[in-house]
Amino acid sequence: MRLVCQCFRLYVVDSVYNTLFSEMLTDFFDAELRHYVNYDGDF
Repeated sequence: MRLVCQCFRLYVVDSVYNTLFSEMLTDFFDAELRHYVNYDGDF
């Protein structure tokens, strides 16, 4: 049972971390793209 809890906790932490990290990266690249390429945001 302990192993299940550990796996579950790892899974939750990992998914939360991945979500935050990918959002951060998306925001960063979006800002960079906006900075270098003057696009009007249709993609």
